[in-house]
Amino acid sequence: SVNGCDSTLAVELLLRPTFESFDTLRICQGDSTLIFGAFEREANDFSRSFPDQFGCDSTINIRLEVSRINVEVRQTNTGCEGAAAGAGEVNISNGLPPYRVRWSSGDTSLRVEGLAAGNYNVTITDAAGCATARPLSITASTSAILTLSPTPESCPGENDGSLRITGTRPGLSFSLDSLVFSPDSTLQNLAPGHYSLFVNDTTSCDQRLTFTIDPSTGFFLDLPADQSIRFGDSLTLAPITNLPAEVPILWLTSDGTGCPGCDDLTLRPLETVTVFATANGGNCPVADSTTITVVRGELFYVPNAFSPNGDGVNDDFRVFPGPGVDRILSFSVFDRWGGRVFLREDLDPTAALAGWDGTRDDGGIVPQIGVYVYLVEVRLLNGEIVRKAGDVTVMR
Repeated sequence: SVNGCDSTLAVELLLRPTFESFDTLRICQGDSTLIFGAFEREANDFSRSFPDQFGCDSTINIRLEVSRINVEVRQTNTGCEGAAAGAGEVNISNGLPPYRVRWSSGDTSLRVEGLAAGNYNVTITDAAGCATARPLSITASTSAILTLSPTPESCPGENDGSLRITGTRPGLSFSLDSLVFSPDSTLQNLAPGHYSLFVNDTTSCDQRLTFTIDPSTGFFLDLPADQSIRFGDSLTLAPITNLPAEVPILWLTSDGTGCPGCDDLTLRPLETVTVFATANGGNCPVADSTTITVVRGELFYVPNAFSPNGDGVNDDFRVFPGPGVDRILSFSVFDRWGGRVFLREDLDPTAALAGWDGTRDDGGIVPQIGVYVYLVEVRLLNGEIVRKAGDVTVMR
């Protein structure tokens, strides 16, 4: 001061706080909301300061978010001639999941099937309650008009029939088993028979058609089935065939014999043999084979008793040869002491007098009732020598 005394002034400075707030508003696309006195509908950040009585500003920040649900709806299958074969699906992006789906058909899944041709709507609602709707049109398709042209088997047993399919269009595939499909419109190597053709159509107009592969109308040649015969028997093989009479048949056996040009084949095999028959039936050679099994069995039969009493019944003791015996080389009978009472040699198997009537060859005493021993030696058709010994009882 003027008089040399100091004065001290103390000042207290008070800072008044400012106020700032942050808020987020969410609206659905197409809606609006009032922000700072104006209706806003686009996503943006808004901020405004408000002074108080002391001149200090308060700031309010508002972020506006707009829920935009992107929806894509597409037809995946068309309806087919009035059939409920159409299908559609919806793809969703943005918005706030989870989503609720509601089709005008009543379905609630992302994909809907079994729709007839027509117009439909789907409404998508997200977790914010925002909804959007989209239309779906199922168009009508028609079945492809297909023509099936089967080709019969070329020759018997070739199984080379085929099917040509005309009238096809993109999106068609074909199958004979409904499992494996191919767009190939020609099917080959088909055996004769009845078939179902399954047609898969991307327009949902699937079809099931039928066709027949006819057997070859060419020639055939069939031999009898495999068979068995006794050793020495003969048989004649006559084919069943529709070959013209002027077409020769070539016969050949597995043992190297045959008969070119014969209508049938007569043979007397001495062992199992396979017979082949072939002919040239135009463009279709025909052939068949059969096997003849030779059964050896009993080559000849010798009785064990006879009664040479002149009654005309079983008066002779003889050998009964089978068809495989070519010659009876010897037929002899001995008594119990080893004396030979009967002998015949080099006999035709069919000779009626080749038997023992119970008398001795040397004109001796007529044999008594009892047991005698015989010995037979024969030659077979194949040259084999077979011997057999046994006993025979003489009865009166």
